[in-house]
Amino acid sequence: FTPEGERQYVPGWDPEYLHPIHGALVVGLTFRTAHDGQRTLWLVGRCDVARGSLEYVRVVPESRMGVVAVQLSPSGSGTDVRVSYRIRALSDGGEEALRAFAAGFRAMLASWERSIAGVLEKGDRG
Repeated sequence: FTPEGERQYVPGWDPEYLHPIHGALVVGLTFRTAHDGQRTLWLVGRCDVARGSLEYVRVVPESRMGVVAVQLSPSGSGTDVRVSYRIRALSDGGEEALRAFAAGFRAMLASWERSIAGVLEKGDRG
């Protein structure tokens, strides 16, 4: 669930690192993506790798902004992942995008689960 790690299971995901330019996963990492037809700016606001906790601030200019929090926890079968979104619309278009996001959220998570499982089956844990 890192910017670099998502390349393995999100088709078309290609973060452009702005600071630091080598893309080290640290608080303050800033990057942008052009994914699913939209440009998004990202900032790592919290990063505690030892506790499996990450928080990203994401902004789609003139549309919406918010926080994506990721929490990883060990489980008997591997790792449980909790992803939460707190996003606010900045425009009517942002409201529409959030409605579409909410409607497709379960399908998106199921797709991620299948893609990540496929990566893990190949042994490519990068």
